Amino acid sequence: FHPANVQAYTVPGGLYTLVVAILLGRVRRGLPESLYDLPGWLELSAALAILGPGLLQSFEDVGFAGVVLGEALVILLIGVAMQRRFLVLPAVAFIGAIALQLTLGVALALPSWVVLGIAGAFLLSLGLLLLMGRNTWSRWQQTVAAWWMRWEN
Repeated sequence: FHPANVQAYTVPGGLYTLVVAILLGRVRRGLPESLYDLPGWLELSAALAILGPGLLQSFEDVGFAGVVLGEALVILLIGVAMQRRFLVLPAVAFIGAIALQLTLGVALALPSWVVLGIAGAFLLSLGLLLLMGRNTWSRWQQTVAAWWMRWEN
């Protein structure tokens, strides 16, 4: 990174905020009631500080999309390993945003009939899978919801 790049400042600041949030999360029970949710909000702000500028830069230079994708995957892995919702949610959202940006870039280069054909085949396949595995989907959804509720904010 160059000093002129905003990520040279936001990534270290976001990492510092993330470390503070993790340390506060360990002593959460000792915090006053009004500050109980502070570690979660600090984690969210840290993820946004790390990922946000890169996402904005990726609209001008697609090379930054790989950087943001890597950062988001690291934050996702940390969030899953520590079972922290406020790290997993922004990481998944930024991965989806980058995937959408890259998909739209490719889709705009294809003829419209190819895009419609691919979208139609995808939707038909999705509908068939949902009809065939409705009970499996319900069980999986309940399992994930129970797992998610055990996580901290």
